[in-house]
Amino acid sequence: MTMRSRPWLLCALIAVLTATLYFRALDEIPPHVSGDEVKFATQAAALASSGRDLNGQRLPLFLTMTDPLISNNSTNVWFQPMLFYLIALTLKVAPLTEWSIRLPSALIGVLDVVLVFVLARRLFAKVWQAALAATLLALAPAHFIMSRVAADYICSVPFTLAWLLCLVTFFQRRDVRLLFVAGLLLGAGFYSYIAAWVMMPLYVLLTVAVIWMAGERRIAAILAPVAGFALPLSLFVLWSINHPAMLHDTLARYALIDPQGPFGLSAGLPRSSNAVSRLSVYWDYFNPAYLFLAGGANLMDSTRRAGLFLLPAMAFVPCGVVALWTRRSEISSRLILLGFVTAPVAATLLNERYCADRELFVLPFATVICVEGAASLMADRRTAARALAMALCLAVPLHFAVFYRDYTTDYRARVVGWFDPFETSQVAEYVVSRDSAEPVPAVYLSTNMEYMNVGGYRWRFQMLKHSRLDLWARTRYFAGPDSVSQLPAGSVIVFGGKDPLLEPSLETGQSRIAKIVTDPSGGRAVVIVRAGP
Repeated sequence: MTMRSRPWLLCALIAVLTATLYFRALDEIPPHVSGDEVKFATQAAALASSGRDLNGQRLPLFLTMTDPLISNNSTNVWFQPMLFYLIALTLKVAPLTEWSIRLPSALIGVLDVVLVFVLARRLFAKVWQAALAATLLALAPAHFIMSRVAADYICSVPFTLAWLLCLVTFFQRRDVRLLFVAGLLLGAGFYSYIAAWVMMPLYVLLTVAVIWMAGERRIAAILAPVAGFALPLSLFVLWSINHPAMLHDTLARYALIDPQGPFGLSAGLPRSSNAVSRLSVYWDYFNPAYLFLAGGANLMDSTRRAGLFLLPAMAFVPCGVVALWTRRSEISSRLILLGFVTAPVAATLLNERYCADRELFVLPFATVICVEGAASLMADRRTAARALAMALCLAVPLHFAVFYRDYTTDYRARVVGWFDPFETSQVAEYVVSRDSAEPVPAVYLSTNMEYMNVGGYRWRFQMLKHSRLDLWARTRYFAGPDSVSQLPAGSVIVFGGKDPLLEPSLETGQSRIAKIVTDPSGGRAVVIVRAGP
């Protein structure tokens, strides 16, 4: 074994350990699948089987989330394509389950850890610094949580890391081709997540700016990242021309244009009247409580008992910022600091406070800053500073162990209602077993169960999982109590536990309760009713 190969063996070991951690109980934690996850899964299953989405579009660049239970349904909700196709590729070789649909996100998380190791090897002299970078990112609560759900929040991170790696390598080698690749990566990353619509063009501008600050005046060097970015972006331009509703609907959905006008500016954009409010939102993304103690406001993105980063980062980040600022003449220091302070731009533009999924772009920059902080403490002549650095490094796995225990126990119970308040998996198991014993003529879903918010996607996911598309074909929305007498005897009606349509439907005398499904706290989540006297 050569000295040159040892760092990469260490990288491989960290990657294997990360994969073991990220893949463990992937089908059990988080419990159930969320509304976004079932959309990604069911659309990906359609793409895997036919090359078309649920709306019949062949290999679409963007996918519209219309309700699969309503014919000719319209919506203004469009999703980015990347994760759909990654899940579709997975479903080509694996059956649709909670584990298989979350696998691409977990693999992206492992890739991030490898990329940050390689990046740190470029930025730092010592192997331990690269190992620390990989460990900090792998054990960062935000990165860990987002890598375990079938949602596209994590998809932009590897593109950001790879872009950073290309830029850092360019400043060491001055190879213009690296700038083209950097732009190409940003262009591809544009399709990874909605916040990338803001951040990837911003990173192109940042690329040109740091190239100029580095004294690079070659026209080819300035144009290379722009050309690389423009190449994949041309697909977006062509799609928008042929599907103008996508761009209009998306901008209107996030209040960036007036939804009633063609493309008029909306009050949602930062103006002098709300600039102070936006500045407040921006600064809140640097709130230590958010970064190191509580994390995002949404319980699906955070346990609320740990921040985006583990507690030792609370000391590493300020030390790292100071160290980089003292060396701000170095272009890599400027790049990392600029990336860190611009990370909340997309979330700020959308006026969303403590929205961790919109700000995962901060992960690569903050990780490098943490390593810089640890290195500065270790290089300090004072014994106390070096001892503090070692203690903080040892505290990283200890704090993660505390976080992980909560994640696999209490958090699992706390988040159930956020992922699926209707225990759809239990409902599906009952209906499938009932249909096996005695055919169920039809399944009716109440429109008051928030199914309209995710359409029939939850139910379709369960039917795909059980290989019962015949039951899916028999599924309808419930028209209301007046229709009970007209339903085929033996049909199943699914109501939420507090559904206002439940009692009137039972009072008709033409239906009866077949099963009550409870949530983990023992509360009534769903009431399953059978049609017939």
